Amino acid sequence: MNKKFRLITSLILIASFVFSLACCGSKKDANEPEAEVVTDQPSEETTELILPDLMSLYKQKLIDLSADPSELGNEFTMDMQSFDIVDVTNDGIIDLILKIDCVPMSEMRGYIYTYSPEQDSVIQLSEVSIGNVYYRNGYIVGSGSRNFSTSMTIWPYTVRDAINSDKALYQGYSCDKEACESANEPFPTADDKDNDGVIYYFGDASAESLPPLTLEEYEAEVNKVIPESEKIVINYKNITTENIEAIQ
Repeated sequence: MNKKFRLITSLILIASFVFSLACCGSKKDANEPEAEVVTDQPSEETTELILPDLMSLYKQKLIDLSADPSELGNEFTMDMQSFDIVDVTNDGIIDLILKIDCVPMSEMRGYIYTYSPEQDSVIQLSEVSIGNVYYRNGYIVGSGSRNFSTSMTIWPYTVRDAINSDKALYQGYSCDKEACESANEPFPTADDKDNDGVIYYFGDASAESLPPLTLEEYEAEVNKVIPESEKIVINYKNITTENIEAIQ
């Protein structure tokens, strides 16, 4: 009986020991780090835009326009017109700027050509005024369409985006007391806050009216959009065979 009892007891102890080992092995150490989950998904890579030889493309465009300028709307002598190559759209792609001014005044205009990666070709981006001023931030400034009958210190102008030049973004102009008086037009004296005889305006092009500004306030607002330091100097050259061949 004692032998049988001891045998049963031994078996119970062995079973308890085995069970304890199994439980210990199934428990996870709280300090053990989580296993890193490895996925087969590729890492996201940035595709670099590789541009063709833009100078050669613009050179060929000028050669084509010299031979046939009909896409510009009228037939005229191209070697009397002018061009420059510079990035005016602020997109990292240099542009071909044309100025058609040796023509009747009604036909004077400018053009911006650029390279389109989507179309893999040189396209005409927009038709602009020949008097436009270009800025490195992608803005262009040209004469506005507001109808004023008096002369002024700041002639009406608009600020547009070079890529989408159809829509004006900002407008600026002034109202001068002397000009108003000579034209027998009322001058809003109450808006002349610094009593210098000139009221300045600059703001949203879609606004029907803008708040009056002093010269200091006007310059501060303009500097936020088109600072003088951002202005681009356009070095126009006549579209002659010699100047076209010099493009490199």
